[in-house]
Amino acid sequence: RFFIRTNINIYLLQKTFNMNLLETDFAMIVGLIYLFLPFMFLPIYTAIIKINPQLIQASKDLGANEWQVLQKIIWPLSLSGVLAGICLVFLQTATNIVAPRYLGATTQITIAELIENKALLSGEIKQACAIAIHLSLTMFLIFQIFKKLSLRERKDVN
Repeated sequence: RFFIRTNINIYLLQKTFNMNLLETDFAMIVGLIYLFLPFMFLPIYTAIIKINPQLIQASKDLGANEWQVLQKIIWPLSLSGVLAGICLVFLQTATNIVAPRYLGATTQITIAELIENKALLSGEIKQACAIAIHLSLTMFLIFQIFKKLSLRERKDVN
């Protein structure tokens, strides 16, 4: 039922605005956002609900306005959730092969598609393994950077 309604909406958008959304970079970006937004939202939500409401009330009692509460209390305390969400989304988008294949333009190629093409179509298993190891090491380094940022922010807040 959802699938049918979505296809009807896409068809109506195409006819109304006279545009083809499929096989464009825009379609791939929208599809990836639609697919991975919950993975960004959930860690942020978890970090925000862990914030003690008495901290917010105390800052308001001391004269902080809403912007200052957001900037000085909520943002630093929820930064670990933001970093966790970035890590989750980055890992999944870097290795996603479905959205680029069905939504993306054929002129663009992602790392996951490159690995698949090297391994399955070209038969160049060694190159596919090298690219996959390079991707894994890059992700590991990025995660270590985010971990250090998260620990530093946690020390700054305490």
